[in-house]
Amino acid sequence: MIAGPANATEALPTQAVVSTDGTQELTNESPEANNVDVVAPKTLGAADSAVQYSVTITNIPAQARAASQVMVRGASKGFSDGNWVNAWITGPDGIQRSAGGNWVRAGKFALPVSFPSAGKYTVQLSLGAYPEEQYSQIMPVTVTKAAYNTKPVLTEDGHNGKRYLHVAGMTDLAAGKKVYVLVSRPGHLLPQVAGTATVAADGSYLFDSASAATLLDKDGYYTVNVSRTSSPLTPLGISAYYNKVYRG
Repeated sequence: MIAGPANATEALPTQAVVSTDGTQELTNESPEANNVDVVAPKTLGAADSAVQYSVTITNIPAQARAASQVMVRGASKGFSDGNWVNAWITGPDGIQRSAGGNWVRAGKFALPVSFPSAGKYTVQLSLGAYPEEQYSQIMPVTVTKAAYNTKPVLTEDGHNGKRYLHVAGMTDLAAGKKVYVLVSRPGHLLPQVAGTATVAADGSYLFDSASAATLLDKDGYYTVNVSRTSSPLTPLGISAYYNKVYRG
């Protein structure tokens, strides 16, 4: 039998002990006396090799309009609720920009993404922090110019001593396309086709021709509609906006 040390304090080896604030202290007392686990706690957020982390885009429109939001939907694995999903867009200039994000809930998420201008874009998502940070597949989106169908603006101008309505506005139709100008005159229920206007490169159109339909020769209200079609029964193809002009 081996006799114990005469001075237990001197004989016990020095040990590293983790304190409650996470730092290590040197002590020559036993772990039991300190009542502290000598094994350092696992680092928070450390990757677990048994968990498969991923983030995937499950639904995204192939086309969008500039300045309008589209909804990107996705799913995640390995991440708990409350993790933040980041959206990244890369535009025609090749620069990647943040496009917002949203929280993960039950392994799923939906986040709105908008594009500043027309062109070819890609969308990618990221989720988590190092070392679990994951990236989704890259998805292409074709973005066209902003949609706008502004209220037609009516002005008056004279031709050969007579006054006519001029109709101007903006549309998202392609340059070179025709818009139909239809006018409901005082005393008439159905509109008449005044004529067509050609859409310019910037989306603007102007109808300034002298037409029997735009002739201001009666007192009353003149209602103007701009349409994609010439049918008087379906005049609201572009807009449902009305301008009323009273000729006193």
